[in-house]
Amino acid sequence: LPAPSLNNSLVKILLEQCPLVAYLAHPKLGKRPIVVPDAEDDDAEDEGRPTKRDAFSLGSVAHREILGRGSDFQIVDAPDWRGKDARSQRASAEAEGKVAILAKHYAPVPHLKAAVQRALTQEFNLPGLDEYETEVVATAQNQFGDYERIMVDMLSWAPPEKFGGPKIRIDYKTCQRIDDDSVFKAMQKYSYDLQDEFYKQVLDKNDCPTTGYVLFQQISYPYMCR
Repeated sequence: LPAPSLNNSLVKILLEQCPLVAYLAHPKLGKRPIVVPDAEDDDAEDEGRPTKRDAFSLGSVAHREILGRGSDFQIVDAPDWRGKDARSQRASAEAEGKVAILAKHYAPVPHLKAAVQRALTQEFNLPGLDEYETEVVATAQNQFGDYERIMVDMLSWAPPEKFGGPKIRIDYKTCQRIDDDSVFKAMQKYSYDLQDEFYKQVLDKNDCPTTGYVLFQQISYPYMCR
């Protein structure tokens, strides 16, 4: 794009914080990702307990394996991150732009993928995983001439006849729990309703009408989806 673009994450920052924070967070403007130290996570890692960082890594790897695109990853065969060798492998992987994940945390990923396939085709009556293009990037200009950019996790190759024409658009999210309260809080916290409308408008401008869904998946057994 000839100019920095606006995406859903930046819209959220603009609404909840201020233009300066959004500027600093933009990769082509401030180029300064906002990282908040997490003492609780550091303590958990020092004690060999699972951390928020581990959950994020599992989500990233599941995203890569299920969609077939995303960050490369490296499996580290260690019981936890306390050992010098494990931390060294993680540092090397991250220096190469990869996600490091412990072998025991990677173990459920194939089961997560199988559960998503079952949920799409058997529970939700939607196209299966092989019927989508993944990480689809689309851009458009708004009424002010600014560029808007989105990346859709899953976009069906063709409009399923049973849905009356619009393509199916899915945003895949992993979470600890998928009960009503947890899903509602996630929808509020991450403004998925705002994201849905933003994605819809950009795709409409590209003559690609869609019906959008957020697919939540619990990262622990039995890997339920909703």
